[in-house]
Amino acid sequence: MLFAGESRPYGGTFFYNGDSHLVRHTQKSLEAALKRSYGSPTAYLAAFKRAGFWLMDLCAEHVNTLKGKPRREASRAGEPALAHILAALRPRVVIGVKVDLEPHIRHAIAPLRN
Repeated sequence: MLFAGESRPYGGTFFYNGDSHLVRHTQKSLEAALKRSYGSPTAYLAAFKRAGFWLMDLCAEHVNTLKGKPRREASRAGEPALAHILAALRPRVVIGVKVDLEPHIRHAIAPLRN
C-alpha cells in the first residue's frame, strides 16, 4: 500500500522521523480503522513498515509556502516520478493523503491501466 503525500513539510519535520502532523494523523486513522493502539510514533512506524506500507511525496521540495497555481504545478511536475514508482512497485492500493492530490495520482496511475 502506497500513501501518496504532497511534500516534506517546510518546518523540517519528517514522516519517518515520527515528528510530523502526517504521522500523527495517519497513526490515529489506522488505529481507529484497525481498532488497535500502537502507542508511540516509533512503534507505529515499525508496524507501518512491517505491513508493507510506505509513503512517497509527490513533490521533491516542500510546497507548504506555495498557494494556488504554483502549488498545483509543483504537484503536476511530480506525476512522472510517482508513475515510475507505481510502475516499478505495482502497489495494490494507493491512498492520497490529501483530497487535492487526487487528479495528480489519477494521472500517474493512468498509464498502468492501459
